[in-house]
Amino acid sequence: MRNSLIIILIITFFMVTPQKVYARAEEKIMHFGLSALGQNFLSYVLIEKKVVKNETKGKLISAVIILGLGVVKEFVIDDEADWGDMAANGGGVALGFFIKF
Repeated sequence: MRNSLIIILIITFFMVTPQKVYARAEEKIMHFGLSALGQNFLSYVLIEKKVVKNETKGKLISAVIILGLGVVKEFVIDDEADWGDMAANGGGVALGFFIKF
């Protein structure tokens, strides 16, 4: 459980850190990758810890949570929303939904 919390904290840190320091392409790759990993990891936790009984339901709940974090980051934490970041988040969540890492 401790490892799970560490991974969640690392992912959250990178998702909420203002990314003016990252190059444009690297930033989109980071959004895509972290969203895919976050989606996959959160759905794994929800399913394995028996928070939800249905695998599809666990994946949908985790998708909504990860996309919600991305929206909050773009509209609340950053001064201006970047629709490219949101598209990368959506693509990453879609990948994480359909593929197990």
